[in-house]
Amino acid sequence: MTSEKSREIFAKNLEYYMHRKGVDRNKLCEDLNFKYTTVRDWMKGISYPRIGKIEMLANYFGIEKSDLIEDKTNKPVQTIDLTNLRERVVMFDGKPLSDNDVEKIEAIIKLSLGVGNSEDK
Repeated sequence: MTSEKSREIFAKNLEYYMHRKGVDRNKLCEDLNFKYTTVRDWMKGISYPRIGKIEMLANYFGIEKSDLIEDKTNKPVQTIDLTNLRERVVMFDGKPLSDNDVEKIEAIIKLSLGVGNSEDK
């Protein structure tokens, strides 16, 4: 991959994670003590950060370094089938969930997706 392409990918990913976290360049620079012009150059694809800065950014966004430097546009998204949720060992905060907890989770998922059982109608 060309260094120009690497800079473009990084710029796109950085913008995505900034938007997701709800921070602008000023806030990012303030929080991580980066120079504004440096971040501007990263976002315009003019320059590319060193690995230490990439690591700081990844920690800041709570992501892996690869999330910033790899092109994710053509990679399939991993999906998890939750239809058989009860058959799995499900834990939250290190504690197993009860059947009642699992039922509540299923209800929340169905409500958020607008899916209903025929029993509910």
